[in-house]
Amino acid sequence: DPADVLAMQKVVGDVFVDQKVIDYALRIVTATRRPADVGMPQLEGLIEYGGSPRASIALIRGAQAMGLLRRRGYALPQDVYEIAYDVLNHRLVLSYAALADGITIDDVLVDLLSKLPAPRITVTEAHTSATWAAAVPTREAAPPAEVRPGNPADLPDTPPAIDGVPTT
Repeated sequence: DPADVLAMQKVVGDVFVDQKVIDYALRIVTATRRPADVGMPQLEGLIEYGGSPRASIALIRGAQAMGLLRRRGYALPQDVYEIAYDVLNHRLVLSYAALADGITIDDVLVDLLSKLPAPRITVTEAHTSATWAAAVPTREAAPPAEVRPGNPADLPDTPPAIDGVPTT
C-alpha cells in the first residue's frame, strides 16, 4: 500500500543511529577514497574514484531502514555492513592499474568489508522504547525474507571481530 510506504519513509528518519555506527559508515566510505587513513593501505592505488558523501548518507539511511524493517528503533553496525556492498558497488571506479591486474570491484569490496572492523555498541532501553515501536505501521504479512549482502559468498556474514570479540 503506498500509504504504508510513505508512513515508513517518515519513520525511517526517527530510527536512532549511534555515533559509532555513523563513524563506521564514514570509515567504510573513507576507505574507498583514502584507504591508508583507515588502516587499509592494501587498497591504495586500486580505486580511482571512491564513494562520495552521498554514499555515507545512503549507508546511514539504509541502516535506519534495516532497523525499521527488523522492528528496531535503532540501527546496528551489522545493518551498515549488510547494505555496504550494494550501496558502494556502483559508486566505485577502479584504477587502470587495478583493471589491468584483473582486480574487480568485488575483490576490493570484499577485502574492505571483511577487514575493516565494526564497532561494538550497547543498545539502551531508550532506543528500544515501545513508543517508537507503536509508530511503525504494521499489518499481517509473511515474514520478510532474510536480507543478505549482494556480494560474493566469500564475504563473511558478520563484521570482523575486534580483538577477538565478536561485534554483534
